[in-house]
Order: sequence, then C-alpha cells, then structure tokens
Amino acid sequence: MTAISAGQTTNAITRVQFEDAITRTVNNRKRIYNASFALSVRWERDNTDASTDTDNFQAILSTLNLDQAEVMVLSEQDGTPGWTFQDKIRRMFQRATMASGKSIVFVHYAGHGEVRSGQLFAVEGRPNRRINLQRLIDSVVAGDVQDFDIGDTDTVFVLDCCYSHVATRAYDPTTRVVEILAACDDSNPIALTPPRNTLTGKLRGEIARRKHDSHQSVILADVMATIRANSTVVKPTHIVKLGVSICFRFTGVMRIDPSTLAPSLRAVFSVRIVENMTREQLERFLTWIETLPLGYTIELDAVYPTTSTLLIFQSAYTVFVNLAGYPGVTFISEVTSTNRRKYLKQEQRQEDRSSTLKENIPFSRRPKP
Repeated sequence: MTAISAGQTTNAITRVQFEDAITRTVNNRKRIYNASFALSVRWERDNTDASTDTDNFQAILSTLNLDQAEVMVLSEQDGTPGWTFQDKIRRMFQRATMASGKSIVFVHYAGHGEVRSGQLFAVEGRPNRRINLQRLIDSVVAGDVQDFDIGDTDTVFVLDCCYSHVATRAYDPTTRVVEILAACDDSNPIALTPPRNTLTGKLRGEIARRKHDSHQSVILADVMATIRANSTVVKPTHIVKLGVSICFRFTGVMRIDPSTLAPSLRAVFSVRIVENMTREQLERFLTWIETLPLGYTIELDAVYPTTSTLLIFQSAYTVFVNLAGYPGVTFISEVTSTNRRKYLKQEQRQEDRSSTLKENIPFSRRPKP
C-alpha cells in the first residue's frame, strides 16, 4: 500500500489507498484459522450476573465451531488481579503463536467498566479493584504483550461492560486483525446486564440465527451492524483497530451467500482524497464500485474538487467500519433510508403535473371539497 509522504496532508488518503481498503473489505472471506484460543473473564465478587454472559460466549464459540473458552474468575482473595490477568493473557498468546498455521484469540470480559484518564478499566465494584483493559488492547495492537511478540495472531475483544466504546482505531495496513465488539456508545455508555439482553446475548442470538438461516458465512462487522440497527435502548459499537473485520464460514450445507443480501444499516461518510481526481479516474471508480456485491454497495452522493477531492458516500455500515480510522475518512451519520435528494425533482414534477391537471379540469367537474 502506498504511504502518504510528509509533503501530503495527514487528514487525507490517496486514491490507491482508498481503493485498496475497499478491496480488502470485500475480499475478507478467505481467512482460515488452524487454531483458536479464548478467555472469558469476570470477577468473583460480581453483582452483574456476568456468569450468564460467560455461558452466552461459550455458545457463540460453539456456533462458530471454535474451541471453548477458558473461564477466568478473578478471586476476591487475589491481591494482584491485574498481574494474574496479564499472565493468563500472555500464556494464551504464547500458545497461539506456537500453534501451526493461523491462530485467532478471543478475549471476553463481562462486568463493570469505567473510564479513568481516557482509558477503559474492568472494575470489580466493591472494594473497587480494577484492571486496565485499554493497556492490554494497545499492547495487542502494537503486537507486543508483556515483551512477547504475538506475531500474526488475529484478536477479537468482546467487551460487555459500561464505557466499552472508548477505544479508537489505529490506522495500519496490516494482514493482522484486532477488532473490538463493545456493548455501548457515546449516546448511552451504560451497558445492559442480565436478565436483559446484553451484547453477548445479542451476539449469540444473531450469529445462531444466521447459521439457522443457512448463511454460508458470518462477518462480525455485519452482525454488529444488524444488532446496532435493532437495538433501541443501548447501541453497541464495533471497531476494527487493525486489518478488516473477521469472517467465519459455517460448516455444513449452507445455501445463502450473505454478500448478496441488502444491508440492514447504512452509513454516510466523507472521504478526502489527496489528489484532485480527474474525470476519467472518477468514472473508472464509479464503474468499479457498481460491480461490488449488494452487501457491500457504495453510493457516491457528492464530489467537491479543490486542491484535493472531497467525496460524500453512502455505504453498508459494514463497509464503513472497515474504513473508519483511515486518514481522511469522516463519519457523518448512520441511516436506514435511501438518499431522498435524487427523488426530490421527480416528486416535484409529479406535484406540478397533478396541479396542472387539476387547474385544467372544468369548474363544474371539479370534486367538491
């Protein structure tokens, strides 16, 4: 991927980079894992019924045909729960990197969460012991967990706690994936707890539904987009910090290609391209995006040429979350309806035609008010 030079603006992306990012998003269905590792973490002294979400998480892994998670209950008697947690994580990544082929690691946390100095902490409650989850996430993004190189291991964090949305994406075109499934967002940072439908519970239901409906595969970003579209109280947040959202293929005879289905949630966003795109380049780009599968459709709503090029897009939310964090990509809004702008002139013409017909009707034939 072409890097942006020092002389170019840092809040823009090159045309080649942008097209490559879209291509990586659409072609992310080829990853095969030879080994999977998972850890579900909760506090012993927990009043959120987190054990229910541990069971939900195990069911998710089973549906995806992955190995069951090791359950870690942080003891009330443990004087250094942070060190205990970090040691467990380090040993899990060691096993993942030593396994043959490609490995994936799942880290699931259910319980209380809080933000301190802009960082996410897992919190016991009383007596308020805490673990810095943000530090772990940042170390996994850096590829170095307690001075141990995690190599090409993909990682998924499922954070079913309050304020879990605070993590942000680090732009890095890499073959390795780090993505976060968080229970809440800025508008309502308070996560639900059992028996209400938590993030882990929603993930379990939505992934199982897709398998039951004979989908060939499931992409985590698409699952989260559907959950977000259907959530009325607390909306989850999905972040791809590195790479592209992970896709899992279901086993057995599956008839439906999910890429042929219309998205349940769409996003409007702007992209600032470093260079001023020529008419030929823009036409070639439009021709290309028209060939994308229905589940990855991208519509160009506006083009503003300056010394650079500002483009306004509407796309499947799944596409946007894989682009979010790249330089020059700015979120505008999520939508469930189409762009009305293209229909306004048509609606106006229909109104004008109706008005003209009404005026031409003889007075005696006009309907009584």
